[in-house]
Amino acid sequence: MDKEQRHTLAKVFSDPISPGVRWKDVEHLFIGLGGYAKWSDPSQLTVELHAHKESFKTPTRDKNATLDASDGKRVQAFLASAGVTKNMAEG
Repeated sequence: MDKEQRHTLAKVFSDPISPGVRWKDVEHLFIGLGGYAKWSDPSQLTVELHAHKESFKTPTRDKNATLDASDGKRVQAFLASAGVTKNMAEG
C-alpha cells in the first residue's frame, strides 16, 4: 500500500468514519491491498480481497462521491472479514 491508500484505510476505520472518503479512494485501497476492484456499472463497485467478494451499490454514478456512514460501515466490515485491520494503516 502506498501512503494515500494507508491514509484512506485509516479514514475508513476511524469512528465515526471520516468524511471525504471517496468511492474512487476505496477502489484504489482494495487494489493496494492486493485485491480486485471493478466498476460493474457506474454505480456498483465489485471487489474481491483474500477470497472474499462483495458488491457495493453507490448512491450516485459519480466515483468522486463520498461514502455515507452506512456505506463506510459496510466497507469497514468487509475489510475486517478479509483480515484487514486498522493497524495496517500505520505501514
